Amino acid sequence: MGKFDSCDAVARIVFSHSYSCTSKAINFAEAIKNESPAQDDRGSWAGALRHVMWQADITSKHSAYIARKIGECHEVNYSPDTSKRFFSNLDDADSTADLLNNEIGRKNGLNRWYLTSKEQMLRALWEARTNGLFKVRQTPWGQYEVFREKMDDNTYRKHFDNVKRKLW
Repeated sequence: MGKFDSCDAVARIVFSHSYSCTSKAINFAEAIKNESPAQDDRGSWAGALRHVMWQADITSKHSAYIARKIGECHEVNYSPDTSKRFFSNLDDADSTADLLNNEIGRKNGLNRWYLTSKEQMLRALWEARTNGLFKVRQTPWGQYEVFREKMDDNTYRKHFDNVKRKLW
């Protein structure tokens, strides 16, 4: 069984219910972005929060193992060294940030089976504000850096209000 076959099998298990963890995470990211859906969110707060919430939701409803497998399938074109922080292109940097944020999400989802998806969204925002999430920025010399940043109070409040207004 190849990588795509195993990804397909795991995805069928996880996404068998009508309101999938993925669609909830996408709705969360759209509420955070406050921009048009076509806006690229690679390396942004929206992308970081989407991955944290997505993996926490899958972990709490299924398992950390299944969440990790789904996360790996999502980054199927890239096998990163998550200890690297500088990259020559945005896609590789974003994939690394995604996988690091996936780890945070899985930790958030462990032993929190009782949280609803909406509560997982708020937990992801809390994590960003308290401990920080991984984002990507372009350096002055043209490389892309993966870095961990804590969300400031104003940004937290803005995103919290957007989520409440659009999703509650």
